[in-house]
Amino acid sequence: MGTAKLRSPKDGPEPQRKEFLPDNVKHLVEDTDELLVRINEELGAKAYRVAQRIAKPNNSLARRHLRGLLLYGRNWDAEFMDTVYDKLLKKSIVTFRNLKDTVQRVEATTGLKPQKKRLKRGATLVVGKSALVRGADYYKGRFANNDQKES
Repeated sequence: MGTAKLRSPKDGPEPQRKEFLPDNVKHLVEDTDELLVRINEELGAKAYRVAQRIAKPNNSLARRHLRGLLLYGRNWDAEFMDTVYDKLLKKSIVTFRNLKDTVQRVEATTGLKPQKKRLKRGATLVVGKSALVRGADYYKGRFANNDQKES
């Protein structure tokens, strides 16, 4: 995160161009074309073709749907998503709802599970390094001391 600086009217207008935004905020203002490029780079050509069909000009939620496609592509392994993309590309109309339904259908029929572990809202896999976080060694030593006192 960047450092906060109070702005006064003498400083001029707020920076509104994307290149002046901090790096951790730039992805929030990506337009549809930038998301399509990122999907092509990260997920491959099949995902790009699906994304093009999802991001039709009349789709007002295209950016949100493309971010969802990126999330699905990251959470499932490549071979699973390739089967999903193949099924979607056979359809005449591709929407984000079709993507979600196809993922569930392929997951149910093939028995494949997501590559990453699903977490509850707010949960994280990052373990904090703090003196307040107690590990297994702490409890192992504690129970060993209690066993010795009882003997």
